[in-house]
Amino acid sequence: AVMKTLFTQKQITTESASAIKQLLDTTTSCLKALKNMDIDTDSWDVIIIYLVVSKLDTESHKQWENQLSTMTELTEELPKWLQLVSYLEARFRSLEMIDSAKQNTKAPAQKQPMKTKSFHSSIQGEKKASEVTCTMCDGQHYLFQCKKFGEQSVQSRQDFIQSRGLCFNCMSPTHVVSKCRQSTSCRRCGRRHHTMLHFEKEGSTEGCHTKAENTQSTMNEKTSQASTSRGEMRIVANFSKGEIQSYNVLLATAIIKAHSRNGLKYSIRALLDQGSQASFVTEAT
Repeated sequence: AVMKTLFTQKQITTESASAIKQLLDTTTSCLKALKNMDIDTDSWDVIIIYLVVSKLDTESHKQWENQLSTMTELTEELPKWLQLVSYLEARFRSLEMIDSAKQNTKAPAQKQPMKTKSFHSSIQGEKKASEVTCTMCDGQHYLFQCKKFGEQSVQSRQDFIQSRGLCFNCMSPTHVVSKCRQSTSCRRCGRRHHTMLHFEKEGSTEGCHTKAENTQSTMNEKTSQASTSRGEMRIVANFSKGEIQSYNVLLATAIIKAHSRNGLKYSIRALLDQGSQASFVTEAT
């Protein structure tokens, strides 16, 4: 049943964000199901890429081939399934944004007096959608389509998103992640952030995800304060982690005269405890 679902997916005939998203979701679910059945799919990249690309609409297929030719100029390796996943995510997200811009600027059909004004508004909206400026390189594309942004490490991408105040889910500069209306989330873990901001090793970087998302959504909204009898005092907590190093410490000693049981005198060196008020001899020789 899993193989049938994988190989009998519908052909996409027009540019559609929902259709591309469904194609990607179905393929990802089938691959996970096969892995749960102990079927090794790590070497299936070429087969899966051919299958999925053959289901794409003409324009999406064309853009993938253009991107593929760019990648082959840098390396002779065959494309990976994860590279196609990244392309499909960027593709359906851009289509969603374009559709959203068209819906927001669409004129009401019943209001005839506003027809001319709505027409100009629609033209301006479509112009803005086609003239998107990348926040990193100022190119005419979205940030998640930026080659320079894609070459950065995950931590560098998160730092850039946070420093510019962008949404961690769709990378838009108009809102934060808590107010994002995009239905899509991370394709790897399902959390509320873009897949390009996902850490591969969840065990060692899970805290980084939570910190980055929570900081970005609550930044400049609340400041922790504590009230005292003299006024208000701002509480700032700073935590640091470092390795403890050992050092040699000099302790104070003293040479004293001691008498043994047979009446003989001995010169001995005693260790002084500077943290005590007095030192005592507890054992005789």
